[in-house]
Amino acid sequence: TYHDSKCLFFLGECHDSRSVVTQWRFCLGPNLAHRPILSSCGGSSCTRISTGRDHFCSHYPSRIHTFLLVTPHCVYSSLDYDFGIYIADSASGSCTLGQDLIPPVAKYNLSISHLSLDRTKSLDLLEFLHGHNQSVAGIYPSNNTTTTTMSSSVLSLNWGEIIPLHLLQPLFVPPHGHDNKFIILSMPRRRYQHAPEMVPELLQLGHKIGQWIQIISSSSVSTRSKVGVIISGDLSHTHQANGPYGYSSTSARMDHALGQWARHPWPCQSQLLQVATRLQSQALSCGFTGFVLGHGILQSCQKQQQQQDHHHPLHPNQGDDDASI
Repeated sequence: TYHDSKCLFFLGECHDSRSVVTQWRFCLGPNLAHRPILSSCGGSSCTRISTGRDHFCSHYPSRIHTFLLVTPHCVYSSLDYDFGIYIADSASGSCTLGQDLIPPVAKYNLSISHLSLDRTKSLDLLEFLHGHNQSVAGIYPSNNTTTTTMSSSVLSLNWGEIIPLHLLQPLFVPPHGHDNKFIILSMPRRRYQHAPEMVPELLQLGHKIGQWIQIISSSSVSTRSKVGVIISGDLSHTHQANGPYGYSSTSARMDHALGQWARHPWPCQSQLLQVATRLQSQALSCGFTGFVLGHGILQSCQKQQQQQDHHHPLHPNQGDDDASI
């Protein structure tokens, strides 16, 4: 869990060149965390990730009303160019995993029976970004309407949303879940081939999202709402020759750069914006675009917080409970 400049990010484990990156889904299947391939090169990371998840879910949900989940794995074919914001009252879905692991294992299913989406804030964010000329589209149930008059709607989820949400179930599943709602933002499909060129656009979009968060957070007391940001993203996909994308010597360097940025985003921002950007086309990190977007949100929030502190210095007794994000 990373908490700085009044922004929240939930990041996975970063591995060095001696390790195979353990993706989230490895920790979800029955007995996967204890298989030799994982226990020797990442299985313990499943435990550390789960511990971090438990800490995050037990400390922050009561202080945050809405979570913005950013995922790179959207299944909606309409998002070839535009970023997408899911517009619905709720979402649900299921997926089958396991068939793509090396070595293969028995398939297993994951499902989310009900997820409350913050339709009002999703529409507000979409309108705000449109007003600032951002390439963002609304994703509606069945993707066959762009109207905002539907009284009730359920949007279908697939593995790109279900995997991170499954790990975050303590945020919203009874009896221990809180009454949190979600906004879901997906990346366009062009990120697969053009992620490095998207860096300026991703930073700008992050800046605008950060501005929107600050605006709704500083509104009247009756509508004040804190927003938590969760970035879901894989690291390099080229650690093994028998993997789906083959081996690249850039994979370990890419993960190291992302790890440096995640630990120290301000002094190490060049690790993300220069080093990782240069390596992305060979290392193939699906999470790269989300991390750059997240950095843009951080930059925006830090800038606005500095301006607020300049005009209204923080009272000595004002603590984290007054954080906007």
